[in-house]
Amino acid sequence: MVRFHVAPALRVASIVVGLIFSASSGASDIFLLGDRTGYGVTRAQGKSCFAIAPAWVAEGTEKLVAMRPGIFRLPATVKREFHSEGFSIVRVGEDTSACLPKQWSDGANLENALGRTGIGSLEIGVHDGAAGRMYVWVESIDPSGFFTISPLRDTDKLMAGMSGSRVLLEDSVAGVLLEVDEANNRGQVIRQDYLTGLIAPFFDS
Repeated sequence: MVRFHVAPALRVASIVVGLIFSASSGASDIFLLGDRTGYGVTRAQGKSCFAIAPAWVAEGTEKLVAMRPGIFRLPATVKREFHSEGFSIVRVGEDTSACLPKQWSDGANLENALGRTGIGSLEIGVHDGAAGRMYVWVESIDPSGFFTISPLRDTDKLMAGMSGSRVLLEDSVAGVLLEVDEANNRGQVIRQDYLTGLIAPFFDS
């Protein structure tokens, strides 16, 4: 995995500039606040709610909390770290109330979608309940399980605080943005099919 330099925490309001706002159901599920800020994609297991989040957001902070419209701040705790891949599994709260009631996508048809189109969208949740959508190019595909994106419009800017957002191709989940190279306006995305395989032992146990 090519590691990008990650900027320190940034103000949430700054990440929404220039985005197209919508009621997109693909937006990331939860907002994470610690020493740095970002997003997470939720998945329930039994009576617990977990979030897949960028490692640099979730790890190394004394107090991590999760927020979503309609819920107050909930404590969040890192339960499993995937250092080489750049993400963590975080438990959110004490029950499943923070998890959105939608089916986890395993990315089974992702290979075909990547072969058909080079344009997708970055679905960015905003903590006040709105959602932002940025159209992106798929610039390159790493056979190890990642791909690189850049904004379709020159005026759009990828920012570190967008990390943890879903990337869609043909309206299906293609992966999760893990890191942003702000200087070169590029983002590193873990493929949904690769991510699903990595976390299967945790969620199937």
